[in-house]
Amino acid sequence: MVVLSEKLPEPIANFIPLKRAHKANSTMPVVVHLWGIDGKPSVISPESLALYWFLNGFYVEQEKVVIVFSNNTDLSPNAELPLLIDGEVKVCSYPDIVGYLSSKDDLLETALLQFTATRISTLTQYQLYLNKHNYESFTRKIFSHLLYWPLWYNTPLHYRRVAREKCASLAYIKNEDDEEYTDEGLANTSDLVQSKVLRIAQAQKSRQKELLEQAKCNLQYLNKLDDALEKWNKVRTELDESINATDLLLLANIHVQLELPDGDHIRKHLKDKFGDAFYQRINSQLSSVAEPTPNVKQRPPTFQESGNALMSLYYFTRRFV
Repeated sequence: MVVLSEKLPEPIANFIPLKRAHKANSTMPVVVHLWGIDGKPSVISPESLALYWFLNGFYVEQEKVVIVFSNNTDLSPNAELPLLIDGEVKVCSYPDIVGYLSSKDDLLETALLQFTATRISTLTQYQLYLNKHNYESFTRKIFSHLLYWPLWYNTPLHYRRVAREKCASLAYIKNEDDEEYTDEGLANTSDLVQSKVLRIAQAQKSRQKELLEQAKCNLQYLNKLDDALEKWNKVRTELDESINATDLLLLANIHVQLELPDGDHIRKHLKDKFGDAFYQRINSQLSSVAEPTPNVKQRPPTFQESGNALMSLYYFTRRFV
């Protein structure tokens, strides 16, 4: 059993407040677009979670920021949320937004933040979009609450394709959303000649094969997660113990993975691999940051900001004009 260093982030009270480094028109608020609903960020986006925690729990110029849960990636130059709009300036991604708002400049911390945003966030994307159980029972369904039709159907398909590219080294089980998917349980025998007994037997065989493949995929994934967390902690012990923006992104990723339907497997693995003390410390940190007082003003998206079908068609047309 590996026990990570005790030098993990200290509680929230020791956080060093960050000040906005870039000031545009001081009369206009900075608008931050996030994934979320009912005034809270969605677990579909670890970066939206982390940025919401950062702005409400740590940022000292909260009165100059407005949060909008637009769920509209068309607003963003890189077609991703979160997005910060400061006058004519648009800043994408959690690391860049935190860098834009923060006057703190630590090269090692910046490098660790980028590592978290790439390596660990990518593993969370795997759990959201390529873990078959999570994808079919949670991820696809949650978009129906966040987006208008037909976007709620197409968007998870898009992110699944993106996750496949980012997680090319990790195996996954295909489902009907994949172009190359075939139902192996029925592929070899025509429905016309199948008896009920044969269909049941083939379904059981297919299910057993899928469970075996899923176990292999989970093991491969957990090995990647172990490697990423060990490397993360090794660098983190070289930084100040006060909780920082990098810690928030790590905690957001862990929170999302634990909240998914297969989260219990990851929870058990973290305890077995890194020790119960490590898990309890992470859990304590999550409890400290996960429900901040909503100090930052919120407003609903305007019609132009919302991800409705008409505005999506408008933005789609603009790309080719």
